[in-house]
Amino acid sequence: MSPGSAELRAPAADPGTAAWTTGLAEAFPSLRGLRIAIVDYLLVDPASGKINTGGTETYALTLTEVARALGGDVLHLQRSRVPLAPREVRPGLSLRTWRRPRELPALLRAAREEAAGRPVVTILFIEDFVPGPEDQPSVFLHHGIVHDGAFERHPLRWPMTWVRDARKLWVWHRRRRQHYRLVTRTTRTVSVDTNVANVTRYMFPQLDWAGRITYVPNFGTLLPRAEVIEKWRHGRPVTVLFARRFVMKRGTFLWADALADLAPRFPQVEFRCVGRGPGEPWLRALAGRYPNVAVLERPHAEMVEEHRRAHLAVVPSEWSEGTSLSAIEAMCAGAAVVSTDVGGLGNLVVPGATGVIAPATPGAFRDAVARLLERPAEARRLGLAGYRVAAASFSMPVWSERMCRVMAEVVADPAPRPPPRRVAPAPGVL
Repeated sequence: MSPGSAELRAPAADPGTAAWTTGLAEAFPSLRGLRIAIVDYLLVDPASGKINTGGTETYALTLTEVARALGGDVLHLQRSRVPLAPREVRPGLSLRTWRRPRELPALLRAAREEAAGRPVVTILFIEDFVPGPEDQPSVFLHHGIVHDGAFERHPLRWPMTWVRDARKLWVWHRRRRQHYRLVTRTTRTVSVDTNVANVTRYMFPQLDWAGRITYVPNFGTLLPRAEVIEKWRHGRPVTVLFARRFVMKRGTFLWADALADLAPRFPQVEFRCVGRGPGEPWLRALAGRYPNVAVLERPHAEMVEEHRRAHLAVVPSEWSEGTSLSAIEAMCAGAAVVSTDVGGLGNLVVPGATGVIAPATPGAFRDAVARLLERPAEARRLGLAGYRVAAASFSMPVWSERMCRVMAEVVADPAPRPPPRRVAPAPGVL
């Protein structure tokens, strides 16, 4: 899901539950009245007072719809250096803030007391807090493998290479330790892509993985099939969408380099860049130079419209990517996806079948996009094939049923399984 923002206002009148949540309360009676406590870094920007709608924030908003359909609610515990007064952000979604992990046990205890006997599930979007026995049942929701930094992307002078190598080793061991603590002290780990599951099993081969980790891919808003067919009825693709946070790891600068060649080469095509972030000035410079390039910021509610009009969607991620919500939203709207082979994107885009995978270089990525713009029949075939896959695997009804099944299982058996007393290193790992 691509980023935009919405002003933080007083809660509107309750619009009722989403249509795709119909039947959840009957299918999962043990979850009736469920309260979900989400521990995360950011939902509301303290400086601007806006609600972020990036990937994890969209996940929180969608979990709220699930909880409301079950007759419950969501409490979002946000890390913030600037304390925010407790508030209701949306119907069924309230917010409280914390600054240090040691403050979380008291907040979670209060959440359970307020639930007054209703089932409570703690969902962790972060790795800085390990729940105790009293915080169970808990689910660790893992969205990525290793968050490489910019220091990995630029060559260093020889005397400084040891600093980079030492930091890489330190980051690896630190994240390995965090992985171990969370997968052994939470009731269940949910992986949004198979890469996370595989690397976690590799790091700790001596653990019994049955029931510890569950693959639940992300979701998107599925458009009606008739709208998708109509979008492609007129032949040539005319809109290319880049809907991401404008940051380096999401391929903003790679896309800017490719776009500098594509925009003058295809003047009849509209290139829309939707989001915000530190890379925005680079994209706005291109928008000022070429009339067919637009840089926009959209709230969450309008992102479906952006994907509805898109014929091609580009996902040029360079690192730290799970099953990209942006790619899934594009597939749900029948847009042909051009992506890099990073993280969980390989779970979504099958080259030549549901999209195109290109190397993470400006030239190669530019050529992949240009090839589809020059071959409209192939772009249409890939867009419609991706839509069929999304309808079967990534729609919100499919995701909500999978997620509710996980939560019902952890409510029924909340205790984490104790790990071995000592964990030996995985083969080939120091």
